[in-house]
Amino acid sequence: MKETVFAVVGAVLLAACGVSHSSPPPPSGAIRVTNDSSYGIDELYVIPSSASDWGVNRAASPIVPTYSLTVGGLAPGSWDVRAVSIGVSSPYFIEGYGEAVIANQTLNFSATDSDYSGSLKV
Repeated sequence: MKETVFAVVGAVLLAACGVSHSSPPPPSGAIRVTNDSSYGIDELYVIPSSASDWGVNRAASPIVPTYSLTVGGLAPGSWDVRAVSIGVSSPYFIEGYGEAVIANQTLNFSATDSDYSGSLKV
C-alpha cells in the first residue's frame, strides 16, 4: 500500500515539474526606422506587403529627430513601411514597399527631410 501511494505521489510530482516539449517560436526579423529628418514621425506603419490597409500605428509616441523605433517579431517575407509626419496643412509620407525581412536580422531605414512624399532609404 505504501509503495502504491509513493508511486502515485511521485508520478504527480513528476508531471507537475515536467518540462514542456513545445517547439520554439519560428525565427523572426525586425525593421528599424531612424528619424534623420528635422520633423517628428507621428505615425509608423509596418505591414505585410499582402495586407489591404496600413493597419495599426506602431509608434506609441512621436519619433523625434535622431531617435529610432524598432518593430520586431516580423515573419520573414515582404513588408511595407509608412512613416507619417503630421504637417500644419497636411500629412507627409515616407513609404517603402516590398522590403525583405530576413530571420534574425534587422532591416534599417533612415527618414530624411528630402524623403517625405518619396521612399524610405535602406
